[in-house]
Amino acid sequence: MTFFVYGILGAWSAFALYYYMINVHKHAKILDLWRRIAAPPQEFFLPHDLEMSFDDLRSVIATNLKWRGKHGERRRAAVSRFYEKDLHDRSFCEPNRYVAVYEVHGRISKTIHRHFVIQADGAIMEIFGPFEVELIDDDDPNRLLQLSEADKKQKTFGDMSFIIKSIEV
Repeated sequence: MTFFVYGILGAWSAFALYYYMINVHKHAKILDLWRRIAAPPQEFFLPHDLEMSFDDLRSVIATNLKWRGKHGERRRAAVSRFYEKDLHDRSFCEPNRYVAVYEVHGRISKTIHRHFVIQADGAIMEIFGPFEVELIDDDDPNRLLQLSEADKKQKTFGDMSFIIKSIEV
């Protein structure tokens, strides 16, 4: 009888120690470590370095749409869709969105303030510096569409097809 009671108490103590070490000690870091090591690759999530949430993007756009400059400048947002294609795989085509928050100076001049890319998998990334993509001509895939130097210097966005007040992804 004594050995039976000692066995039950020992098993209960071992279970309590196991539960404490896995779930309580250091805020369950051991359980997190085990999940990272033992998880299958499709459950493993690693965000991009410049990734941001949709709420952050909405907040950035909302605050910039309310902004007014000293001399009457305003900020507007525009969304453009572009497709990512592979020259070697004709069937690969991913739709992405480009979101630009630009500053309007008067009626003609527009300069970029901030810009973002919403990828096909839903990742929203802020772009720092110029947004340069190779635009491929659909009729001749070996030829790239070129932007003029004036377009590159001015960073104009007159061809944006959709001016937004709120973004729908």
